[in-house]
Amino acid sequence: MGDRQQNAQENFVSQHSHLGWLGEERLAHIGAALGELEGEEGVAGELAALITGALLELRSGDRVWLAGRPELRRALETRLCRGSEAGAALVESWPEGCSGQAVTVVFAGAEEAFCAETLLAIRESAREKLSAVFLVEVPGERLATQVLLSELGPEVLPRIVVDAGDVFAVLRVMQEATAHGRRGQGPTLVVAAHFLREP
Repeated sequence: MGDRQQNAQENFVSQHSHLGWLGEERLAHIGAALGELEGEEGVAGELAALITGALLELRSGDRVWLAGRPELRRALETRLCRGSEAGAALVESWPEGCSGQAVTVVFAGAEEAFCAETLLAIRESAREKLSAVFLVEVPGERLATQVLLSELGPEVLPRIVVDAGDVFAVLRVMQEATAHGRRGQGPTLVVAAHFLREP
């Protein structure tokens, strides 16, 4: 690690030291992951926060499926190979048998959430109580979030809206969602909203 990266990581840890529930080592890991992802082509700050927060709870044997999100492939491969998430696999389609302790995280945009393959996966997960987290990015407009939540049908699964640009909020939600799946309680729909930020 270069001096510049080391300084950035130390600054990140000191700026967020009030988050005692994470611990200094975990904060350092988050800072390093954000810095690494923000260096990837096409990964802006909010997207780096979303990917980092979403993947930190993954373990060996877990899976990540990009539902129509090819632009995220390189960034996800980087994290899955180098981070504490190493051992989780990037899969090409909805995997069979998403039960037990292994969790499948599905990254989708608002458009991809309504495609037939993703809707089928959501419905199957809800019906079979499979270990999955559907992470859907939407614009921050309240109407878009309401439409997304209502149009996915009557499936009974927990639905959580989170600020996509807040790595700590995403991490907390993913801790809850992955634990829910690992306990055999089924899938969770996480709606990651991109809110307008003050300059």
